[in-house]
Amino acid sequence: MAYPIRGTRRERTWLRMQALLELSGKSERDLTQMLRIVNQAADSATAIFEVIQFLDVQESALQEKWSKYVSQVWFELHPKIPSALNLHIMSHDVMFSDALMEAHGLLQELAETPARAGDYLNAGILSGSEEHRISDIVRVFGADPMRVRRTSAILEELRLIREVKGRVCVVKSRFTRFQALPLSAQYYLLWHIDMYHLDWKEYMGNLQSHMAVFQQYLPMIWEMLEHTACGQTHSVDEFAWHVVRLFRPLWQQENALGLYEQSALQSMVDQWLIGNVFARYGLIEYGESASEGAPRSFAWTRAGVSLLHSERTIKLPCAIDVLE
Repeated sequence: MAYPIRGTRRERTWLRMQALLELSGKSERDLTQMLRIVNQAADSATAIFEVIQFLDVQESALQEKWSKYVSQVWFELHPKIPSALNLHIMSHDVMFSDALMEAHGLLQELAETPARAGDYLNAGILSGSEEHRISDIVRVFGADPMRVRRTSAILEELRLIREVKGRVCVVKSRFTRFQALPLSAQYYLLWHIDMYHLDWKEYMGNLQSHMAVFQQYLPMIWEMLEHTACGQTHSVDEFAWHVVRLFRPLWQQENALGLYEQSALQSMVDQWLIGNVFARYGLIEYGESASEGAPRSFAWTRAGVSLLHSERTIKLPCAIDVLE
């Protein structure tokens, strides 16, 4: 069978995949179907998942080998996608996340109708009246102008939008490159900017100094979640209190924490980390309370486990560089 992707390195990859087929108890005729699966997959992680399902590979060692070579072939078949975005995230798992839908909703609105820019007194790139208008007409924002402000700040940092003569419009060349990326890659770009480039304290009025410390030491959260598993559940209150205890020594370097302030910080973790980060990016799903007033809970999703594992184990690229 002729190798479909030319080049010495690529041919070596092809030969190794043929050897893996034999180890997996499959014949070379399965290779054509496997390539079709890889080529049609929305991203490399989906390609890996679907190939392993197609070949019915059970052994973990073989799964790891297939993962490596399927990923290589997917990027060879999709040369316009930066290989730095070899993420363990499937587009299907994140396509309905609030963060991704809000970004697409705002980009579409600004592509159709450039909005008035804010002046030097306004906190965001959009004027306050435009933030309110867009939050009302783009339903994914739930009539919350602060969500519009946060999303527009992310898009501005990615240079997907900019001000031109008093109007905020879409940067078409970068928008085109952004749209060409798998949804999982778009999702990661938004996540990276939000976590590491935005200043969270702008969104929390009375706890700004604590929020700044919290964001600075985010890797502590990722390490705390090292043993997180898909479907694993937590009480919202217990998890928030655990995070407060983890960060208490850092916060106390600023000033002594009273009981009231500790309670306020627990509410901050609940509202921001669990609600406006984990839930917004689809890393968790809230459980249903058995009765009114029952303790709230959440469970980790496959996207959450995959993304947090990548944050701990992979040197992820800076989102700003990817669209260059």
